Amino acid sequence: MNGRLKRIVLDALYPNDCACPLCMEEAVLGSDGLCDGCRAALRCCPNPVCAEPLDGLTAAFLYTDPARSAVLRLKYGNATHLADFFAAHIPIPERWTIDCMVPVPLHWLRALRRGYNQSEMIAQALSERCAGLPVRTDLLRRIRSTPSQTNLDAAARKKNMRGAFTADPRVKGLSILLVDDVVTTHATLTACAAQLKKAGAARVYAACACAAGDPRI
Repeated sequence: MNGRLKRIVLDALYPNDCACPLCMEEAVLGSDGLCDGCRAALRCCPNPVCAEPLDGLTAAFLYTDPARSAVLRLKYGNATHLADFFAAHIPIPERWTIDCMVPVPLHWLRALRRGYNQSEMIAQALSERCAGLPVRTDLLRRIRSTPSQTNLDAAARKKNMRGAFTADPRVKGLSILLVDDVVTTHATLTACAAQLKKAGAARVYAACACAAGDPRI
């Protein structure tokens, strides 16, 4: 079952007007589609720390529950309908001039096992919101399969990302918005941005569903 079909099935099982997309509990929902409990617990992330060579970083929420558990369900639990929720809440600064969105790629083996790339799904949902801004999956590739970053510290994450990505020369002169699910130590985003700029990208911004509250670079 592909990602879009999964979203259709989940929408049928959990209609937007009666089930909270985060806790999946049936409840009286507000105009934002959330239950009172999840709305009160969510913490927005207005000024995430940005690290070079990124030219800017934006994120919807701090990486705390219920956003954290929702991201994990999106990433590992086939809850692909949550891509729409996060995309709807990621603020894109008006001063950013963007030519295209580039989701952080998965290695093909991991993509095959998972069946979808959650970052690409967020990017596609953002594209629908941003007047069809193109999503390019052909400009950045993950060429090395890397261990999970989950249990690694900042130094180990940075080392883990060395040589993991390569960018296509067609990025030359483009202003790119990288899209990912979570930013913690910036290791993945900065590795991607470095390759994109090495290939000639003019600017590289990043947009994430969540950001760690105190990311260490």
